[in-house]
Amino acid sequence: MTDSKRSDRLERIVETLMEPFEKMTPEERRADLRESGLDPDAMVQEVRADFARIAKEYKQRALREMQAGYEAAVERFHARKSHIPTDVGAMQAVYVKAQRAHPLTVQHRDFAGMSPDELRQLLEQLDALGLLPDEEP
Repeated sequence: MTDSKRSDRLERIVETLMEPFEKMTPEERRADLRESGLDPDAMVQEVRADFARIAKEYKQRALREMQAGYEAAVERFHARKSHIPTDVGAMQAVYVKAQRAHPLTVQHRDFAGMSPDELRQLLEQLDALGLLPDEEP
């Protein structure tokens, strides 16, 4: 039997089964469902809840994609290798190289007033932005 013959046959079977149901009034359908042990009101609520869930999932699809992209970016950020030295003088030299390559808004900040931790944090931020030179000092 070909697919089109199977499809036609299945369609006729469904139509035959649906015919009595289609001729029923809404009250008769509800009574028939109750006789079968089903609660029509509960069925309506379930269908509405399913449609609400599907709509919410569809609307949140873009959010899930953005969250996945964010998580991947955070993973890449943590996996990258940093070339920030531990010596204060070397950190200052790296900062000067970065500042020459990319004019920075903190260019007039005095190194003397910065603690080693502040300088390291500044270099980490610049590194995260891709503004530090690639080679080690």
